[in-house]
Amino acid sequence: MPSPDGLSVKLGVSQAHHRPVDDPNRLERTVAPEELEMFSEIVQRQVPGLNPDPVRVSAYMEGCTGSTRPLVGPLPGSEDIILLAGFSGQGFKLSPAMGDIAADLALEGRTAQPIDFISTLGRTTA
Repeated sequence: MPSPDGLSVKLGVSQAHHRPVDDPNRLERTVAPEELEMFSEIVQRQVPGLNPDPVRVSAYMEGCTGSTRPLVGPLPGSEDIILLAGFSGQGFKLSPAMGDIAADLALEGRTAQPIDFISTLGRTTA
């Protein structure tokens, strides 16, 4: 994603490279040298010509489900609550569409959008 100043890009590694975090209060915010090396190798391979040396690095927590698919729909056991969770870093991109879906579910109890693959209905675990 290009930066507003046009001088850099924002890149992140996929979930396969994430370190698991059991307790959000213990998120390790230091990026280890071996992680930087791995990231530079990925940049060189996937985006040739881009300077692989980071300008800035940060560690952030992402919320994902075990299946890596978000959960959308009535909260099991509390159907008057509409759940939208597990979008990780992609939620902001999808928020307009997900807001429409949540409104449909809250007001109509259904949506015309195809959400079966992420629906909470019939799920017992994430």
